[in-house]
Amino acid sequence: MAGPSKVEFPGQKKQRLRLRGTKRASQNVQQRLRKNLDMLVATPEVALPEMRWDGHLPWGRTDPVTKTLREIAKVLDKRHYISWLNKRMMSKRGDAVAKAWAGALAAAHEDGISLVGTFNHPIYGNSSFVRKGDAKPIIAVGVQNHRNVRLRLLTWESHARKGWFFFSWSGGFVCTGNSAKIPDGWLGEVVTNLDAKVEKSDDGYVIGNIDDGCVILEYIDGTKVRFGADALAAKRKSSLIAELALPMLPPKLTEIATGGFSWRPEGWPKGRELPQQAVDGVEKVIIAWMELGVLEADLWGSLQKVLTSNLNEGIAICESWFANDDIDSAIKLLSGSDIEREAAAIGISLMVEGEVGATIGEIGEFEEREDELIWCLADTSHHLLSALWEDYGEEILLQLGIAAGEAEKDWRQQLERKTPFGKFLRGLESKRAAVSLLQLFPWGEDELDGICGQAHGLVLLAQGQGAGRAHAKATKMRGDIATQALGWAWLSAHGKESGQEWHFEQDARDRGSGWSLAIGELWEVGCSLVDGGDGATMDDYVAAMKSLASACGERGDLPTPSNLS
Repeated sequence: MAGPSKVEFPGQKKQRLRLRGTKRASQNVQQRLRKNLDMLVATPEVALPEMRWDGHLPWGRTDPVTKTLREIAKVLDKRHYISWLNKRMMSKRGDAVAKAWAGALAAAHEDGISLVGTFNHPIYGNSSFVRKGDAKPIIAVGVQNHRNVRLRLLTWESHARKGWFFFSWSGGFVCTGNSAKIPDGWLGEVVTNLDAKVEKSDDGYVIGNIDDGCVILEYIDGTKVRFGADALAAKRKSSLIAELALPMLPPKLTEIATGGFSWRPEGWPKGRELPQQAVDGVEKVIIAWMELGVLEADLWGSLQKVLTSNLNEGIAICESWFANDDIDSAIKLLSGSDIEREAAAIGISLMVEGEVGATIGEIGEFEEREDELIWCLADTSHHLLSALWEDYGEEILLQLGIAAGEAEKDWRQQLERKTPFGKFLRGLESKRAAVSLLQLFPWGEDELDGICGQAHGLVLLAQGQGAGRAHAKATKMRGDIATQALGWAWLSAHGKESGQEWHFEQDARDRGSGWSLAIGELWEVGCSLVDGGDGATMDDYVAAMKSLASACGERGDLPTPSNLS
């Protein structure tokens, strides 16, 4: 059924219709296509690949590339017969490439080029062509843009899908058959035309700075192309690997080259082979890059990570590796305070002793591994401790010198509140110092009773928090005469009794004056234990405590010292 008629009004501007995928050709596009089309008529051989395949198919069969070339030859024989070309370019049968040639030759006989088709390809980019006939756009683009060494490959895409290889460069256009063979001159031109500074080497080419390692492509002819990390990371319109791959079709670099990664983590022993798992992981990433499946800017980092993550043993901090007995060097790479690094070192030591492997993420994620590698992607002690805290936090606190009961309490508190570890650990310094102090004396804080226990408490208070705190506590000692007497004895032993008489009863002062000598001896031995001077030992402190017990009349034996070896 005919559509509704269009009504035009006087003075109305006429509308121009344009097919989807077409545009008005600019002067440059017209000139370029005109030159290309004229060359197809005058010298068509420049657009055709040279067949260099010396293989054979079963008797009676001809390879598909040769078949297409024969069909194109038939079209070329009729290149000046426009009516024949018009019929061939619309044929539903016959070779598809020959059909595109017929359309291009028919377009070459037309006077002007005004409206052109647009071709957009994610890899090969954008181009224009004359829409003439029923050929597929991708084939028509390749035929009509045959002076472009990459686009002319598109003509043969269907053949490439079936396993036939084509190489194109300014010096030639070759089909090497169903196996990829690098033509003379092709590789040198492709590499030197890269959008990068290329330097010649004894066995190939160098691109970028390779002092710290390189990615290597070794071609089947022995040529090696080395890429530095800086060259791979540089911004450019097209990746280097795409520039190397696109002048061949199909763009399978894996058919003509193998990849390698000449880099080892800092600290990895020279001459030591990598685990096979690491080698395999690197190979997979490089193959994916060669197949245009990995962003080039991410390649170096991806290779470093896959190699480091597959070392199977030792300690890896980011991209540096350390043996299990070099934990202190590994911890130096982590930012944080001294006590944070100390705690982190204890955590890693516990994992090494337990033969536990784990991957620790950049923000403290913990994932246990099947091997014994400890791989830390985080660069801060805080994130490392965050990852280890649930499993190792309590033991870390114990080894830092926190008492058992306090360690469990503080571990649970940090597990729930998640305070920054620097602040949290600094807050435990006083507890840590108190535990360290107690370890210097024969008894703990609450192991002695009576006057001896109170005297021991004053010694610990004075050593831990200062003599002034102990003097103040002694001044306020109340209760029975014996307790007051101890307070007076402490003040007298330190020469602080003057002016404090009104705090103590006379009987307490009299009794305490007799104890002051024993208290003074106990204090001096305690100071020697803490300062490490005079060669005093725990046995000396026990002896001084026995003298005090005798002076104050306490009966019974003192408890067995818990810290005395």
